[in-house]
Amino acid sequence: PDSMFTYIIEDEILMPNDAFGQHLATSERFDDEVNESILMEEAAKYYANILMPFSDLILRKIQELSNIKIKIIAPSHGIIWRSNPMKIISAYRKWSEGFSKNKAVIVYDTMWGSTEIMARTIAEGIINQEVEVKLFKLRDSDVTDIVTEILDTKAIIVGSPTINNSMFPSVSSFMNYIIGLKPKGKIWAFFGSYGWGGGAVNQMMEMVKKNNFKIYGSLEIKYVPTIKEIQDCFNFGKNIANEIKGL
Repeated sequence: PDSMFTYIIEDEILMPNDAFGQHLATSERFDDEVNESILMEEAAKYYANILMPFSDLILRKIQELSNIKIKIIAPSHGIIWRSNPMKIISAYRKWSEGFSKNKAVIVYDTMWGSTEIMARTIAEGIINQEVEVKLFKLRDSDVTDIVTEILDTKAIIVGSPTINNSMFPSVSSFMNYIIGLKPKGKIWAFFGSYGWGGGAVNQMMEMVKKNNFKIYGSLEIKYVPTIKEIQDCFNFGKNIANEIKGL
């Protein structure tokens, strides 16, 4: 019963516990009392970071809601929806169906700067093909913001330097987090740099393969990118963008 929906027939109020909520701290109680764009951004962040793994179940429950009249949605977290409760229901339907747009999210960290050069050049290649791209350096970013951007992206591109034949620690943490959320309908690509020996890129790819996600490809270089390798990164980004436009 922890995640049970309760419907008050007489007042047409839905109390859905975790669903339709936000981690939004405000003295206001209702959706028409707060900034709509902030509210929807927080609702998307809540869905992406907490409810994304349950998308199939959520979609079935939303279909059940079509049979009842709802005036108010009062979740256990955040703002109460009273002015237009169908707005958040429609958003949940879109998110649970795996809606995505022509967009890529690049997530990386870097040790001596080589992986960062790759990340920025791949982003330039994607932009060259007029596809939206979001670039996140893990040490400077909040992972919940990254996952919110991933909610409606078509491609997740992850970059890591190799340390001790493995992923950089911040990238390893991110990979475990995002795979656990089971994002639907995304293509994955990987890149990275290494010194004595590689390992990070293969390790990331193996994690994704075990979860049956679709892999576009990978790019790995040794030491600092040469002029030719920078061009390879640019072309890698262009090719990913064209793949996105074909989805």
